[in-house]
Amino acid sequence: MIPIYLSVKKLKEYCNPYQFFKFDKKEIQRRVQAKDFYDINDESRIAYFIVNGFKVPIEIDVGIPILNFYPKWLITDGNHRFAAAIWLKQKYILTNISGQNNYANDLFNINLPI
Repeated sequence: MIPIYLSVKKLKEYCNPYQFFKFDKKEIQRRVQAKDFYDINDESRIAYFIVNGFKVPIEIDVGIPILNFYPKWLITDGNHRFAAAIWLKQKYILTNISGQNNYANDLFNINLPI
C-alpha cells in the first residue's frame, strides 16, 4: 500500500457514500449540532468525525485489471471518514492505495510508481 492524498471530488466520482449507503444528512446535521455521538450508528460515527476530525488514512483497493478484478466499491475501510471529508468540503483525503498502480494512476490522475 502506498499512502497518498487523493482528491475528495475525484474519489467521490467512484464512491459516493451518501448515495451508496443512503446516510441520513438531516440526522447527521442534528448529531453534529448536538454533539450526539453516543449511539452506534452510521450517522453518529460520521458526526463524530465531522466534529473531531481524523488522522487515520482511508483504505482504497482499485483492484487488478490485468487479472480482470474490479472491486464494486473501492473503499475497503473508511467510509464514515470519507463521508465526513465530503461533508466538510475537504479538497484532499489521506489514503492507502492497494491494487494495480498504473490503474490507480489512470483513475485518480496521480503518479504512483509502477
